[in-house]
Amino acid sequence: MKYEHQFLSAFIAVAILTIFLIPLGTASYAVGPSPDIFSRDSVPYGIHYADWLARAWQWSVGIPSNIHPFHNYTPDKCTIHQSGPVWFLPAVPEGKGTVTQSCTVPAGKAIAFDIESGECDFGVREIKTDQALVSCAGKGNLPQYIMLQASIDGVPIPNLKQFRVQSNFFNLTIPPNNIYEADPGTYKAISSGYFIILKPLSSGEHIVKYADQINNPLERQYNHAKSVTYNLHISP
Repeated sequence: MKYEHQFLSAFIAVAILTIFLIPLGTASYAVGPSPDIFSRDSVPYGIHYADWLARAWQWSVGIPSNIHPFHNYTPDKCTIHQSGPVWFLPAVPEGKGTVTQSCTVPAGKAIAFDIESGECDFGVREIKTDQALVSCAGKGNLPQYIMLQASIDGVPIPNLKQFRVQSNFFNLTIPPNNIYEADPGTYKAISSGYFIILKPLSSGEHIVKYADQINNPLERQYNHAKSVTYNLHISP
């Protein structure tokens, strides 16, 4: 299976007409990551930061197609198969453009989302080596071709490219009824991309916004622009 940001790359052929910019407010952070965001070099809850991206993919891939958040999103779909200390915000397929979604998150949970990421595994028959797997996962989010924005409650996150991570190799189990129409099985996999893990937010209402634009003149199948707003309710 080979896809970018949880969408089959074989079906991505979006020509960029505009970037979906998001209002980020006038406040700014100091240089470096916000105190409310785990450092990319940290080990949140005993797991290396980059390997939480692998867990995000394992979580999404494991959701059956008929209830997956990609289709007919409703706030209850944000809770499907969630467990552990980190809550994954469902990603949005590139073809959706500008999207606003809501999600209720239990208090005390870290909140993770990937602005743009890719995964590749040995379920793709033409992939034969570990190095080819690494290249495959990162092709669609190369730093030289991407523009990024993100904010939390109107405050921009600076230097987003510092949050590009690559997981270790991991086992990915693809169920028969999967959203990606990939061959079921368990495969060696790797993931890479721009991934944020927020420390637990205070109870109440919060807004997470992010946007990306890819303009790769060499491999245009990866080109797209999207803007996502999550209205979060942190329940006590």
